[in-house]
Amino acid sequence: MNDKFLKRDGTNTAVGTINMTGNRFTNVSSQENDRDAANKVYVDNNAGISKRGGEMLGNLNMNNLRLTGLPPGQPEVGSDAVSWSQAVQLVKKTLK
Repeated sequence: MNDKFLKRDGTNTAVGTINMTGNRFTNVSSQENDRDAANKVYVDNNAGISKRGGEMLGNLNMNNLRLTGLPPGQPEVGSDAVSWSQAVQLVKKTLK
């Protein structure tokens, strides 16, 4: 075994930290084991909140940022979020 170079064929292993000095790993395969490196596609599809819907299982800390892009019109159910202008309209409608 060569203790000075990491062979690309996988016949020896790293025994310490590898400093990539800002370079990237490319063409990483899909993750098979828990400790495998994960490619961006895997992370986007499996980590955090789905960008295509889903269910929150805990609190979302907005870090003093706003929630934007809410749909116009009436909420479909009582627990739907509404914009400030929609909330004002709903209160005015209720007070009439």
